[in-house]
Amino acid sequence: MQSAEQRVWEIRAASPGASTWFLPRLERIWLAFLFIALMASSNARAQLGGTGTIEGTITDPTGALVAGVRVTARNVATGSEMVRSTSKSGDYTLAPLDAGNYTVTVSSPGFEKLVRENIHLDGLQVLTLNMALSVGAASQTVTVNTAPPALETGDATLGAAIDNDVYQSLPLEMGGANGISTDQRRPTDSALLMPGVTNNETKNNESDEPMVINGNASASEMYIEGLPFESASVSGDPRYIWSAISVEAVDQFQVKTTAYSAEYQGLGVENFTIKRGTNQIHGSFYEVMRNTAFDSAGFNPAQYPSNYAIVAKQNEFYKPPEHMNEYGMTIGGPIWKNKIFVFGNYMGFRFSALTSPQTETVPTPAELCGDFSALPNPIYDPTTQVLSGGSYSRTQFSGPSYTSAGCSTGPSAKGARRICKA
Repeated sequence: MQSAEQRVWEIRAASPGASTWFLPRLERIWLAFLFIALMASSNARAQLGGTGTIEGTITDPTGALVAGVRVTARNVATGSEMVRSTSKSGDYTLAPLDAGNYTVTVSSPGFEKLVRENIHLDGLQVLTLNMALSVGAASQTVTVNTAPPALETGDATLGAAIDNDVYQSLPLEMGGANGISTDQRRPTDSALLMPGVTNNETKNNESDEPMVINGNASASEMYIEGLPFESASVSGDPRYIWSAISVEAVDQFQVKTTAYSAEYQGLGVENFTIKRGTNQIHGSFYEVMRNTAFDSAGFNPAQYPSNYAIVAKQNEFYKPPEHMNEYGMTIGGPIWKNKIFVFGNYMGFRFSALTSPQTETVPTPAELCGDFSALPNPIYDPTTQVLSGGSYSRTQFSGPSYTSAGCSTGPSAKGARRICKA
């Protein structure tokens, strides 16, 4: 029987790019300490990898670039805001931003306020958003709720992203894409849906090993929230690191195949963005299972022996028990609205099974004594081959004759000869 448990807790400050902690267990004293520390440093900038960027230019009605314009990006889920001003060249950059939905507001004296809604930003994405202001009173607001075009023209990066609600609706095999291992679902298996990505056949087709991206084997890198999560064996440490991230805890993952930022190493990048707390309390319970009751008997079904203790089951075919259960819960919400949030995930896995039936040949007691005379096709000793009168002959394996009393208890069988023409 195999079992595994996973607890992931994340406490995140609202400021984009703020520090992230993953703790196996939260004791009250540590929770209080972290709460105070985060309050004191809620504006800190720590881990920036794995985040997205919104950039572009601001122009007036004539098409001229406007400097000193105030540009604000507001995260719809958490209410956190990032404010930047355009440079002398009229361009701006909002970074680092967590993956999610944003509302971008542009304001400047002498121009109407411009609000762009429904801006969806993925991790590792650089979204180009150029906006034009209209002359008018600052008290007037122009709201645009159409999403920007999906075609990215800001850079030459190639890749794709899959959100949680998409890959959760797709079938994901328990035990990994190779169908051999006995463990829970792996979010890394969904990377195989991306263009240019295949399994690493030299690593038993396990998706938690470096993938083959654009034909480059064992050269891709895996990141969790922008933090490298490579196999220790690659770095000279033989211990194995298992990327057993709960599918329910992953909010989004991205695969970049070409022209990604130089801060990421490897010939291909996989990044996983973990779910986070928001201003709304949210959570889920889940149970994914595999049970013998849903299985077929298989090509070689198991069978109770004829001398089985329960007479009613003698010679009866049956399905060997094999049970997998992946279960758990997630919960997230605000600690301090628009400031500090918490998200937690618990995942348990249980596996139990009996040996699957296999077809094997077991020698009889006589054959164990070396007596093969009962076989329908005699076996001859190739080392006894002799040539006589233009023909070859060999001696049959007979060995000590056998009876129920044991080896060499029956009449000795004379070695028969097989005649072969030369």
